[in-house]
Amino acid sequence: MEVGLSRLSGVLHLDTQIAMDEMIRLVHDYNRGLASGEDVIFWVKVTIRSFMAQVDGLGYAMRRAVLQNAAKCSLSLTVKERARLSERKYDAVSDTILDQPAHLSTEEGIKVAFRYFPQLFGVNKVLDTSGEEWRGFKRVSAVRNKLTHPEIPEHLVPVNALPALHPTLLWFYSQLLELFVDIVSRSGMASVPSFPIGEIPKFREVDFPWHIFLEQNTNAS
Repeated sequence: MEVGLSRLSGVLHLDTQIAMDEMIRLVHDYNRGLASGEDVIFWVKVTIRSFMAQVDGLGYAMRRAVLQNAAKCSLSLTVKERARLSERKYDAVSDTILDQPAHLSTEEGIKVAFRYFPQLFGVNKVLDTSGEEWRGFKRVSAVRNKLTHPEIPEHLVPVNALPALHPTLLWFYSQLLELFVDIVSRSGMASVPSFPIGEIPKFREVDFPWHIFLEQNTNAS
């Protein structure tokens, strides 16, 4: 199970890494007058979408693994918890899962995944949402949402994600690495996924206020 998930994570990560590498190359070329701003913006958006798709896909796979393996791993789940993990509505009166969707946001989906998946292995790891890194994650997610459902033309410009994008990617990968290392140490696996994580640059939202055209339509807290 953990091997399959680490492979899935690697495949999803590859899409993001390809997009990020191309974005960085174009930024360098743009600074030398060899690439257009439109090309840079396009690959910034590709990177954002690839990364958030990676988060959504990994979160779904982790939640599904919990539902499929809870019993064999002696993890007790209430009906309400199963409803949340399966993104279905819960009826408190009958204590049943309804055949109606109750979709989780990207933020809630990955938090729920991190809350339950480590318990399959007896690991005490949750996603760290206590600092500026989580605010950066929420910013990138908010920009992706506006790219997907723009209300005004300016929502198609990813300017608000730029200062948070690289720090957020590295922070998320460090969270994944910590999780897999904990699982490995608990289960005795021979290897862990390899993520090239160096020193993580810091993102402080106070240094990069939201541009007004997104701030009016986004809860930045």
